[in-house]
Amino acid sequence: MVTFDFDTQLAKSHVSVNTVLTWLNSHEGVVARDIQDTPRYFYYGDILIQVGSTRYYIEVKCENYSTRNTPNFACERYSDLARQTNGGVWSTQATLYAHLFADGYFFLMGKHELKSWLNAHESEFKRFKANNDTYTSMGYLVPRKRVYEGIKAFKKFSVHKQSSELVNFLKGV
Repeated sequence: MVTFDFDTQLAKSHVSVNTVLTWLNSHEGVVARDIQDTPRYFYYGDILIQVGSTRYYIEVKCENYSTRNTPNFACERYSDLARQTNGGVWSTQATLYAHLFADGYFFLMGKHELKSWLNAHESEFKRFKANNDTYTSMGYLVPRKRVYEGIKAFKKFSVHKQSSELVNFLKGV
């Protein structure tokens, strides 16, 4: 079983959010800001995006692996398994779910569609547990290919280059 140090994971999260935030703000017509440490936005995600008059909230998750090293997303189901406290897509009110890998690729998905799809298929995924000092989390290893084939609001981007498809993708969520 994997053991996580919460402070280390939180620091990695801040780096990941800043990476995605910088990439988003490099696109014309997109204004993004970090909201992960703003209490009133606690359940809305890590980044607030404004495109015209439309707002989107993004929950950002990071992987320690590159897309070449794993075909999966590590998707937290319960942040506290013993208490059955929802985690990941089940706990955020974000509009979008971003999963950033170590090689700079990230997958942007419509959170509502992803959650619905995961609910329908969660019994099919391999489970994992992760301990920290006070509780055990549980999640799924979800094959990216299955998610890609299962939901419409799914797009792969690279933080190393801009994408002309970002704004159109957001409008379709």
